[in-house]
Amino acid sequence: MGGRNNNCFTICNLFSSFYELKLFPEGKSKQPCYDFANAGGPLFFAGIWETTTIDERVFYSCTIITADSNS
Repeated sequence: MGGRNNNCFTICNLFSSFYELKLFPEGKSKQPCYDFANAGGPLFFAGIWETTTIDERVFYSCTIITADSNS
């Protein structure tokens, strides 16, 4: 994208909990696990953003980047 930095942080303060898929010990299947942020604080997500112009109207969009958990 030639020099333009489209990195961003998304802050989620309304919901400080989420579901994550945890791998069973045998490593063959996953189960949803309810998890929450430390001390009930906000969650921060890495993301990217962009703008698009359609019929002279500017639209802003972003997406959250996800990866395997650290645990």
